[in-house]
Amino acid sequence: RANIKKEKVEHLVTVEEGDLRELNIRGASHIILYLLPESIEEITPMLVQAVNFGATLICNTWGPKSFQPVDRRDCGESSQVTLYSV
Repeated sequence: RANIKKEKVEHLVTVEEGDLRELNIRGASHIILYLLPESIEEITPMLVQAVNFGATLICNTWGPKSFQPVDRRDCGESSQVTLYSV
């Protein structure tokens, strides 16, 4: 939240706290995950729905097993993220 404020992007970003399994992500434009594979698999049906409604799924390390990587992007000097589609 401090970085969001520092970068002055509050109007672009929504931060939600709670049980991810109960969160409505259907209207999200971008979903950024940094979860273990077991947790990703648990919410894969939600992710499929969100991506089918136009969301971009960005994963740091692992993505859903049923998704296909479509691109890798540099994120800092020594890190990359992967973008996925259904």
